[in-house]
Amino acid sequence: MQLAANRVTPGENDEEARLLNQELGFSASYMAIKTLNLRVERSPQRVTDRTVGALVSVIESKRFDTRKQALFLFRESAETLVAILTSVKGSPGSMVIPALQKILVTSMGHRHRAVGEALGSLPLSIRTQVIPETGNTGSCALPFQEILDRLDIDRKTELTWRGRSLTAPARNGRTGVIKFVKTGEDPFALTNETGWMDFFESGPDLPLTECDIPSPVKKDGISLFTITDIPRTIRLPDNLHPERFAIVFSAAKAYYEYPNEPLHAAATLDLSEVLGRNARLLGTTAAMGIVHTAVIPLFHNRVQQDRREDGGIYEWERSGRLDRWLESCRHPNFATSGLRDFEHFASIQHIKRLHHHIGSHLLSLILVAGSFFRNRCPEKQGKDSRGNPVDTRQLFDPALFEEAIACSVNAYYLAFTGIEIPPAFTRPPAGFVDALIDEMGVDRHMEEILRVDDQNRMDPDQFERFLLERGLTRKEIARYEKGKAEITLDTGPHLGGFNQGISVPQLIDYIFTCASLMVCGRYIRENGLKESKI
Repeated sequence: MQLAANRVTPGENDEEARLLNQELGFSASYMAIKTLNLRVERSPQRVTDRTVGALVSVIESKRFDTRKQALFLFRESAETLVAILTSVKGSPGSMVIPALQKILVTSMGHRHRAVGEALGSLPLSIRTQVIPETGNTGSCALPFQEILDRLDIDRKTELTWRGRSLTAPARNGRTGVIKFVKTGEDPFALTNETGWMDFFESGPDLPLTECDIPSPVKKDGISLFTITDIPRTIRLPDNLHPERFAIVFSAAKAYYEYPNEPLHAAATLDLSEVLGRNARLLGTTAAMGIVHTAVIPLFHNRVQQDRREDGGIYEWERSGRLDRWLESCRHPNFATSGLRDFEHFASIQHIKRLHHHIGSHLLSLILVAGSFFRNRCPEKQGKDSRGNPVDTRQLFDPALFEEAIACSVNAYYLAFTGIEIPPAFTRPPAGFVDALIDEMGVDRHMEEILRVDDQNRMDPDQFERFLLERGLTRKEIARYEKGKAEITLDTGPHLGGFNQGISVPQLIDYIFTCASLMVCGRYIRENGLKESKI
C-alpha cells in the first residue's frame, strides 16, 4: 500500500489523514484507531479505502517499535482491519487480507504477533461436534481371562506394560489393549475415549481412512469395566485405581510404533510420509471442529502444574521457554498407524481457539521431527565429562528435516483449508532449519529450579519422590532441607533457560505464520474470496 507515502490534507475529525501523515503521537494514534473501530461498528458505510490505508500505515510504520506497548497499538489496528473485512463489502474489505498477509510474512516481533492473532481470529463456519452418547452410565465386572478371549489373545502370550496400558499381540494380527484408570481420576472420563472411537468409526462422511480406528470392547453397551481375577504373575503399577477400572480395545499392530523411536531413526521409516499423513489427519479433524489436545505434552513449567492457573501448559503464543522438549517427544500420540490416545480428542467450543490448537499441532510435529534425529543416539544428552553441553548437531540431516516440516505443514494446510498452500510457503524460510538444529542439537539449557514456594506445597514424601524422579539419589536428597532454599536440577534439555523465553524464537514466528495463514486460507475458501499472492 502506498497511501502513506504522500501527505494528505486532513479535514475536521479526520483521523485517517492524521494517521497517514504520521503526525500523531503514540497515545493519540491509539485513540484515533479506537475511533475508527467505532466507526466500523456504527457506520460501516463511511469506511473507505483510505480507512484501510491509514490502519495499515500504523502497523507498517517503525515509529513506535521501541515502545513497550507497541503490541497493543498494532493489535488494535489489525483487529479493526479484520472488523472491516467481516462487515464492509466491496473494495475496502477486499484490501484487508492481502495487506495483512504481506505484513505477516515480512515482519517479526510485536507487529508479526498482532497481525498473526488478527488473521487467526477470523470467523469460520465450523460447527461444534457432539459425540454420541456412549451408554456408559455405569460399569460392570469383566474377568481378565474373558478380556483376553474377547481381544483374541492367546492366554500364554506375554503381556507388556506401556504406561498405564497392558498390551499384547493378538492372533488376528492386531494389538489388544487394557487401559487402566489411574488413582484419583474420574473413571467415567476414560469412556470419552471409547466414545470418540465409535464416533470416528461410524460417523457420517469422516475422511479418516488413513488412520486405523481402535475398536472398543463392550458388554451390554458398557465400555468401562472393573477387571477381576487378574493373575498374580502380572505386576500392577502403584498408580492404578484400586477398583481396577479400565477400558479395553483392539488397536492396529503399529499402534505403539512411534515415528521417532531409535529403531526407526536408524532404519527405513519414511519420516516425511508418517508426519505428513498424521498432519493431514490433524488438519482434517480440526476442519470438523475436533482437536487433539495433546499430540505431545507441551509445558512451560511442569513443576508448577498445580499452582499456576494455566497448569504450566505451554501457550506457544507467549514465546516462553519450552520445558523438557525431548522428554515430551518420547511417546507422541501419533504412530505409524495414525493418531492415537483418543481420550485427548475434544470438540472445539470457541472457534477462535482453533488458531492455538493448529499452532500446537504444528509445533508438536516439528519437535517430534527433531527428536527423530536425536534418537539416533539417545544416550548423548545433557553435559559431557567436562560439564560442557553435549553437541549432537551431526546427527541431524538438514534436508530430511526440512522435507519433514514441509510435508507436515503442506498436508495440514490442504486438509484444513481445502486449498493448496501459497507457493511461497511450500518450504520453510531460509535459515529456519539451521536455527532449529543449532538449538535442538546442543543441550545448552538443562537447568530447572525448584522454588521454595513449590517445595512448601509438597509433603515430605512428595518432595522426595519429585527429586528421585529427576535422578537424585536418596543420599543426595538428604543434603536438602525442604523449603530452605531453591534447588537447581539438571532435567533438560529445555528450549530456553528457566523463566526465560524460548531459545529459538524463529520457531514461534514460523508457527504463528503457518497457523494464521491456515485460518485465513479457510476463511478465503468459505467466503469465495480470491486467493492473494503472497
